[in-house]
Amino acid sequence: DLHALLFGWMDVMILYKWVHPIDNPPSIINSLICMAMGQKDLFPLWDGSVELAQTLMMYTVCAVPIMLLPKPLILLYQHNQSKKAGEGAFVAIEEHASNNHGHGEEFEFGEVFIHQVIETIEFVLGTVSHTAFYL
Repeated sequence: DLHALLFGWMDVMILYKWVHPIDNPPSIINSLICMAMGQKDLFPLWDGSVELAQTLMMYTVCAVPIMLLPKPLILLYQHNQSKKAGEGAFVAIEEHASNNHGHGEEFEFGEVFIHQVIETIEFVLGTVSHTAFYL
């Protein structure tokens, strides 16, 4: 989950700064900006923290397609299976997916996919916004 990675890393950095006296402590904001922008943090908290931050950022980026793709593809698969079987078994799922509020419209993959893209963008932007707020 994006929240767990970003907020967890931020928490680790804060706790590390609290319990380890550092003469010239690095900026957590700068460290997170370097992490997000793929830049090298010139003032890391400890040796290896930059590599760990880059790994966490890679996992965060990889999580986006995992949030985006499964729901539309599963709904498409279920729709295709119901069409093959000639049944209306997945009408409720199709109605939910296309947000037609029970008016019996046909399942449209493009609408489902666009809706999921919007949900994913909202989640990612919310995560960035919350991270910035806590800094």
